Amino acid sequence: MDARQATAADARAVGTTLGAAFADDPVWRWLVGDRAAPVVAALTRHGCERHPEQFTMVGEDAVAWWHPPGQWRLGLTETLRLAPKVGPIARLGTLRLLRMSAAIERQHPHEPHAYLGYVGAAVQGKGRGAAALAPALAVCDAFGWPAYLESSNPRNLPFYRRHGFVDREPLRVPAGCPVITPMWRDARSPR
Repeated sequence: MDARQATAADARAVGTTLGAAFADDPVWRWLVGDRAAPVVAALTRHGCERHPEQFTMVGEDAVAWWHPPGQWRLGLTETLRLAPKVGPIARLGTLRLLRMSAAIERQHPHEPHAYLGYVGAAVQGKGRGAAALAPALAVCDAFGWPAYLESSNPRNLPFYRRHGFVDREPLRVPAGCPVITPMWRDARSPR
């Protein structure tokens, strides 16, 4: 299974794959209900259009979106660009989504690290998600970068642990929101 860097032309496939992967995600369902898939699709499609070099794909059915150290923060300008694409889809969940994004950002680690924003595969258990992760983890190890993610689905914790991520204390989230587990992976010596 060969992974490759995405191009802007892959944006639709990226959105479709990640939208489907997060359709039943507990946190995303809490945020925007049955609109989770199209909201995640719009967010990730926009991300791939703007920063395709941050996406790794295996075919068109497994995708990982990594942010290099210092480039994970969305920022006001990017939020304003994204709002018209996501707001009409998220509808009443838009305010909840913005508040949750701000709460998560406030709890983000300050030390330099690569940030895994999203990973998903059309079919789980076939190694495609792992193949999408592998190139970025190799870069992290080569440069001595730790890696960080927030798991919004407890079902995915064993997958991340197999790749060297260690659970941290759950994030502080609003009442009623499912648990979000931050995870950290120290860089490993390249082999």
